[in-house]
Formats: sequence, structure tokens, C-alpha cells
Amino acid sequence: MKSVEATGKNVQEARRMAAEMLGVSEDQLEFEVISKPGTLAGLFGGGECRVRATLVEEDASADTDEVGGQQQIADDEEFDSAPARADWCGDESTLELVGLKAAEIAEHIVSEIGVENVHIATERTGDGEITLNVEGDNLGLIIGRRGETLDALQLIVAIAANRSREDGARIILDAEDYRRRHRDTLHEMALEYAADAKKRGEEVVIPDLKAYERRIVHMALRDDPGVETYSEGEGRDRVLVISPTEQ
Repeated sequence: MKSVEATGKNVQEARRMAAEMLGVSEDQLEFEVISKPGTLAGLFGGGECRVRATLVEEDASADTDEVGGQQQIADDEEFDSAPARADWCGDESTLELVGLKAAEIAEHIVSEIGVENVHIATERTGDGEITLNVEGDNLGLIIGRRGETLDALQLIVAIAANRSREDGARIILDAEDYRRRHRDTLHEMALEYAADAKKRGEEVVIPDLKAYERRIVHMALRDDPGVETYSEGEGRDRVLVISPTEQ
């Protein structure tokens, strides 16, 4: 896990310092505020803010192993379905073969679950990334609560399609454009919570978000000078905080 601690006169400055230390942009990091002026922990920090920054793909809340280009997640951990592979080294023919195999596997699985009139559209959506969009009847069966069933099926399809391949592709499984709609919902939620935080002058705490959902909120608000976002807590107790900045 790659992480650093940095200080600044406020959270925003500490975040910038941490990003510079790691040589990445802020939207690639998860932030945890260790101390702020005015808090008990801040009494020992010399009046400065201190944050811990961790690369998103190495979030401490996810215990992952790479399997054929896809993250294999422990049963009690969350599945981050957002980021695409940045290290794709395969060729176009390999990507096409993996995509066709993934579509065949996905069609078989969702048909067995009970989805009727199944059709799967395959699209290249990134470097080494294939998106399978499932169409058919009763698609709620494969989406599940908060997309959890869809995430699990995506992992199964990706592992099976990439079996025995070192240059495996990233497989994204979608249904009824659920993932795009979910991103849009999270984006709108982030804007509403940010407006509320600025209006009341108080922090807004959002629990029960997956790692990639927190990242969507961070990115939605990163250009808003009126708020700052960071994460606190560990594992399933981890929350996202939207805090108004001093103008």
C-alpha cells in the first residue's frame, strides 16, 4: 500500500502537498484527515492540518489480488468496478477474443439466472477494456441491491474470460446502462450535499459508500472551491466527509 502523510494550513493545502509527494493528481488518492486545528488531535499538530493520502487502487479497505487483469476481492470486501487497466500490453486480436469469450460466458450465466431474450452488446471502452451491456427481460435479477449482483457477475465473467492469460483485458459488465445512471445519481447527490454543507457551514458525512463511489464523489467536487472532501475510518466504517472551506 502506497501512502504518505502531509501537512498544510488547511485540508486543501495538505491534500496538494500529499499529491505532490506521490507524484499523482488528487483524484487518484483517498484522503483521511488525521488532525485539524480545533480538534483534540489538532492540539498536538502545531495548528496545522495533517492528512494521510493513499492511492485509490491500493485502498486499505480492499484486499485484492490480480487475476487475469481483474481484481479478485475477498467475499467480505467491496468490488471497485470503475478504474480501467493502465498497463494493458496485449494486442487487438487478444482483446477481441477475450471480449467474445466474455460475452458468451455472460450470456450463458444471465440466461441461467432467469433473464429472457438476452442480447449482449460488446464495446471497447478503454485501453484494454471491454464493456458488455446486457439487454433483455427481468434485468433486475442481475443488477441486485446497489448493483452488488452485477459486480459479482462481472468478477466471475472477467476471471473466466481471462483464464490463463497474462495480458487479460478489463471486463465491465453493465445492464440497462445501470453503471452510467448510478454515476449520474452519485454526481447529483454530491452536488446537493456540497450545497447543503456550504449553506449550513457544517460538514456532511456520507456513510455506506464503496471505494469507487467515494471516488466519484471526490471527482465531482474536486473543482468546487467551497468544499473539500476526504475519507475517515477503516473498512466498512469508512465514511466520506464533505466539509465547507473558509472563504
